[in-house]
Amino acid sequence: MLAYNLVRGVMTEAAIEGNVQPWQISFKSTLTTISDMLPVLGAISNADELCDVLLRCCLQHAVGNRPDLYEPRVLKRRQKNYKLMQKPRGDYKPGEA
Repeated sequence: MLAYNLVRGVMTEAAIEGNVQPWQISFKSTLTTISDMLPVLGAISNADELCDVLLRCCLQHAVGNRPDLYEPRVLKRRQKNYKLMQKPRGDYKPGEA
């Protein structure tokens, strides 16, 4: 949960800097950018420079406009016509009881 919130925080900072909405930046691309830049942390001594590069990289990964995207909340699988097994399997076999 902490990592998710940190990635969303980076997305928000990039959105503020780029004058776009946070949902217009790709979460997956931001996560990949952060993980790719981890080895660079030791090489760059100026933290402000690293933050600027990170935010500019995140701004490059925009999510396209998908107006017809609709995910209905329904059950995918059909209900079976059988009762649930609520007793041991042997109780259902004929001749055993």
